[in-house]
Amino acid sequence: MVPVDLRRHERTLLATGNLALPVFLDVTPDQPWVEVHELLLRALAERRELAFSAAEGWADRLPRPVLRAGLSAAERLSRRWDRGICTAAVSHLGRIDLDEFSTDTFSAATVYTLPVHGPFIPVSFSTVELPGHIELTMSHPTGADRAAQALMETVAAALAPTADPPAPPGGR
Repeated sequence: MVPVDLRRHERTLLATGNLALPVFLDVTPDQPWVEVHELLLRALAERRELAFSAAEGWADRLPRPVLRAGLSAAERLSRRWDRGICTAAVSHLGRIDLDEFSTDTFSAATVYTLPVHGPFIPVSFSTVELPGHIELTMSHPTGADRAAQALMETVAAALAPTADPPAPPGGR
């Protein structure tokens, strides 16, 4: 699942809220990234993030307590069966100008983002591009620390195979 910023459809919209809808891509672990990139570009060209599902149609008519209870039950089952609506959410927030985060008395050296952790999504990655490096953050379910650490190391090694990842602030 790739969250797509809806501001691409309305460039004059200024907001700090979550204005994203998902694009779902069916991919396999051994699929070349070039093919996955092509799938994503095709989905964006077709504006699939704006698709309206049948579930969204009936969910709007349910009383909020019924909807909340149904979603909570579905999320519990999703965790118990280890099945979500996607394998992971991946957000790329673009290139960041560190000067926009600096002042006369403070020079920003990096920017970290908080990945969205939502129902039915086992792991979420968020990236930003900065001068000379990329920051990658990840959220994961409580209790999955070891598996999450191993996954993060695998992803970081794939993204920067020749560089040693910097130690996180405060050490490991």
